[in-house]
Amino acid sequence: MVKRFAKRWPAVAFGAVLAAALGVGIAWYARAAPTWDVLQTLHYQGRLLDSTGAPVTGAVPITFRVWSDPTSIAPADLLWWETLDVELDASGFFETTLGATAGRELPASLLEGSPRWLGIEPRSSGELSPRQLVHSVPYALRAG
Repeated sequence: MVKRFAKRWPAVAFGAVLAAALGVGIAWYARAAPTWDVLQTLHYQGRLLDSTGAPVTGAVPITFRVWSDPTSIAPADLLWWETLDVELDASGFFETTLGATAGRELPASLLEGSPRWLGIEPRSSGELSPRQLVHSVPYALRAG
C-alpha cells in the first residue's frame, strides 16, 4: 500500500500545486478585473416618410423627447429633450445617438425603472403620434 501511494505522490502533489495556482489566478483576476463606465447614450434608428408616404431625404432637424407619460404635454412630464440635425438617406432611413451632445447628456436617473416614452418631432412640425415606449435594451444603461 505504501509503495502504491509513493508512486502516485508526484501526480497528487502536482495536482495540488496546479489547483492552488488556479485558485490564486482566479482570485487575482477577480480582484484585478477591469471595470468600465456605462455610456449614457442611446442609439436610435428610424425612417421618416412624408404625408404621401414618400421618403424624406437630406438633413432634417429632429427633436427627441423622453416623457414620463404616453400622451401628456405637461412640462412636468417632460424628462429630457435634444434636437439633432439628422441625415436621412434616399429611402428616408436615419440613425443617430441620443445624449451625445454636450449639455444634453442623458441623466443617470432617466431610465430608473419607470415607464418612459420617446417622442419624435421632425422639423418643428408637431410630435409624431403615438410616442414609443422605451423597452428593455436602453434600460441596460442602469446595469452599470
